[in-house]
Amino acid sequence: MVGVVVLGLAVALGVFIHLQLRDPGPPEDLPRALAIPALYATMGLLAIIGALQRRPAIVVGAGMLCVVGTILSVATIEFVVPGILLIGLGSRIGELSGRRRAEPLIAAVAVLLVVGAAIALLGMTEGRCWQAS
Repeated sequence: MVGVVVLGLAVALGVFIHLQLRDPGPPEDLPRALAIPALYATMGLLAIIGALQRRPAIVVGAGMLCVVGTILSVATIEFVVPGILLIGLGSRIGELSGRRRAEPLIAAVAVLLVVGAAIALLGMTEGRCWQAS
């Protein structure tokens, strides 16, 4: 349920970013109104997948990503509450037997992939020469 809330917040963030872009600006390789919410939607999808597959480390990883992801902007501060909830609820999920060793590794890889995507996204934003017409 919290993962669905994170998905909804990601959509709302995309709408908010889109509405803030009233001035003409330099062209973007990937519009921020799509890219940034896609990162947060990934966190929600990780939480949903982790809950459905009963993988607590993935749910906790998604929660940590939500909390850490709030450093991007004041507009992303609403992800703190779902992040804290995911961390708390993830520790309560009873995992299936036989996954104890692979679980932290899978969660760490998922977190690293999302952080890598965020770094790549922020690295692609460069100033360009442009002229509004």
